[in-house]
Amino acid sequence: VQENKDQQAKEKVEARIKIYSLLAGLTFLLILAILLFRNSNQKQKAKVIELLQETISSKKNRKI
Repeated sequence: VQENKDQQAKEKVEARIKIYSLLAGLTFLLILAILLFRNSNQKQKAKVIELLQETISSKKNRKI
């Protein structure tokens, strides 16, 4: 009877470890995805700003 209880307790601990490991992994992947998405958005905004600056400077050069 005691062995059965010990085995059940051990299985509960192992299941809990698996769940926490999975949650930690998913959290890491979510943070990584957010950082990559944010970096991509910043690069796109920088490209748009650069194109606008080039357009403005080319228009100024035409006026001169």
